[in-house]
Amino acid sequence: MLEYILKTSVCWAAFYALYFVFLRKETFFKTNRIYLLLTLCLGAIIPLLENILPEAPTETITLYLAPINLDLISDSFVVTPDEQEPAFSFLTWPCVLLAIYMIGLIISLSRFIYGLNKIYRLHSTAEVQSLKSYFMVHTREPHLPFSFFNMMFINKDYKASQEDTAKIVLHEEAHIQAGHSFDIILLELFAIIFWCSPLIYLYRKSIKAVHEYMADEKVLQTTSTYSYGHLLLSHSQAAMQVAMANHFIHSLLKQRIIMMTRNKSNRKNLIKYILAIPIILILLLLFKENTSTSANAQTSSYLSRSEILENQSISEANIPTVFSGQNTSNDGQFFDPIYTHGD
Repeated sequence: MLEYILKTSVCWAAFYALYFVFLRKETFFKTNRIYLLLTLCLGAIIPLLENILPEAPTETITLYLAPINLDLISDSFVVTPDEQEPAFSFLTWPCVLLAIYMIGLIISLSRFIYGLNKIYRLHSTAEVQSLKSYFMVHTREPHLPFSFFNMMFINKDYKASQEDTAKIVLHEEAHIQAGHSFDIILLELFAIIFWCSPLIYLYRKSIKAVHEYMADEKVLQTTSTYSYGHLLLSHSQAAMQVAMANHFIHSLLKQRIIMMTRNKSNRKNLIKYILAIPIILILLLLFKENTSTSANAQTSSYLSRSEILENQSISEANIPTVFSGQNTSNDGQFFDPIYTHGD
């Protein structure tokens, strides 16, 4: 499992490097969202393909050994207690690392369940209003406005002008219509399994940022950049946030404002996304090569063991008939130890 996580992290590092260097400053927000989600899944799938892709045929060598009388084998074949395998111990490094991984897995899973439970408790004590395409949930506890799937959560005591409230609602509606909560849940599940990989947190941060860029873009279609930026700044020090939710205020506030003022990217820049194709091919070849190398090493190991048996010197005085393939019976006649012929 830990080896699989390491290989997945290598794939994610290659894909994320492309995003960070060439794509993150582009205003193709929907395309960036697709790229991040797609490469997130590909990074987890590619290491598994090394066990699925067909391997080149290998030559099979069959060794036939004649029966050997174990009583006549020299002492060099006897395994001494010092050469035996050590007894299994829970203090070995693989066991320690596996134990640490399981502890982190349990903590991450607990955090995930806690976040879902908090949203459930907010919903269970709130007043729910059914609208056309979503539910407006008026809660009692103080928190920032946020959306979760087809529900928009707003505190009853939340104070804002009618104009600002309309902008906030439009922002959260953009999250709901785009289905950003599905991305959040997927990221959280990946973060549970791959909690020890730093790449998953970079992916989560970037995807959440892209969500906010998309929602901000929707609001800017009906309002000015200045007034909306002022609204974001005025709410940046507001009440608490809720885990696993799409908030009106996001921690990457500076990047959001910069992206709002950035000129639209030239459509010719879409060609940059083609760079992901050679990365995929290189990763496939890399892991396939590792698989072939491991298979060859295993075959060499078997051959080495056979050579040891084949080259093991056995005294002719002790076993005179092993090499000749013949023995004498009590009546002095020779016979084949494998094939006997009767009259």
